[in-house]
Amino acid sequence: MFCSGEVRQRDFMAGSDLGRNGKITSADLNYVFNKTDKFETIRDFCNYAYFQGDTVCFSAKMNVPLNMENCKAYFLIDNVRHEAERVEFTGNRVYGFSLAGSILEFYYSENLNRNFESIRFPLEIKLKVLIAYDNGKIRKETENDLSATVDIK
Repeated sequence: MFCSGEVRQRDFMAGSDLGRNGKITSADLNYVFNKTDKFETIRDFCNYAYFQGDTVCFSAKMNVPLNMENCKAYFLIDNVRHEAERVEFTGNRVYGFSLAGSILEFYYSENLNRNFESIRFPLEIKLKVLIAYDNGKIRKETENDLSATVDIK
């Protein structure tokens, strides 16, 4: 299927919204949530953010078509993998997302029961999107850096 035997990423974009064709329609990675008096713990805040439905999206064009049998996508924070909640394929494009609340919960996984007031806003979360390809013969991973900002108003 592959003449060169090499899988390469041609382009990558991240943002907060995807179009039907898998392309990023908003490259904004700034998330602002309304503060409520219901935030006692960091977990409370993560749950609130989750149900707001904001997404951290990615879209990558590859040199070959991929599919769910040979490709997975992850968000990485401190080299720990968190599988993307939704991954789709169209032609040579792989795209998907996770909810911002899920990313926050992943980011704070060791501190979810701490007091919400311990978070210093605005919060910058540095993460990577990892696209892993493995068809049994060829194995390739690409990492893409991104940074999201979370704030409270």
